[in-house]
Amino acid sequence: MNTFSPAVPPSVSGTDVTETLRLIENKFGDGYTATTPSGPNFIQNTVTLTWGAIHLSDLNNILTFLRANAGLPFYYQLPDESSARKWYVPPNGWKRSWIGGVDYSFSVQFVERFDNA
Repeated sequence: MNTFSPAVPPSVSGTDVTETLRLIENKFGDGYTATTPSGPNFIQNTVTLTWGAIHLSDLNNILTFLRANAGLPFYYQLPDESSARKWYVPPNGWKRSWIGGVDYSFSVQFVERFDNA
């Protein structure tokens, strides 16, 4: 499995992490609700990495990796973590905007994977 390690790191201040809880919820007739985690990996992280300004050549290297790994899991280590985790890019997972000249802003979304693929 490949590892995403861009030559230019994303901006730490532009990194957003969302934790989604996967829960099983049972509603009973008397208004009582019981909730339990859905499996051992019931907290799934989604992270948005942002480059405020990135040169076209560095952006193309990132895009080459993302396109080659479309739909496939890969490893990436978040800036504040000690080890890499497994991620994939969902459909419509990245966005680039032209700033001027050969500079762009770029953001990509990674969703955590837990399978053995």
